[in-house]
Amino acid sequence: MTEKPMTRHAAKTIRALFDAAGQREPGRCIPIGSVCTVGGAADGLLPVFYTVDEDGHQTFLKSSAGLAAYYSQDDWPDIPYPAPGFAAATVKSGGGGVCCASMVVETLTGHSFGPDAAAALALQV
Repeated sequence: MTEKPMTRHAAKTIRALFDAAGQREPGRCIPIGSVCTVGGAADGLLPVFYTVDEDGHQTFLKSSAGLAAYYSQDDWPDIPYPAPGFAAATVKSGGGGVCCASMVVETLTGHSFGPDAAAALALQV
């Protein structure tokens, strides 16, 4: 099963970059604030795609430390998130809180907990 790529933000400048063979890439870094697309790990390395000055780059990391989860509620228009008086509401129309919860849980634990899972849990309690 292939994991869906995740969008992350560099919460700090990340300097421990590696090539596909696992060799350190000295002198390169992912600048703080960079938007990164992180793929599934293979051979202990996470492929990371990021942009600096409109140029795309690829590198590899050994862990996701320093990458903060990022979700936009606009990306979840089909996930129901009803509330009293808003039976047809979705995560897109009213799920800012579940997106925030997802980002906090994923960033602190490193485990997948998307807005769909957060909305489902919120609706159970």
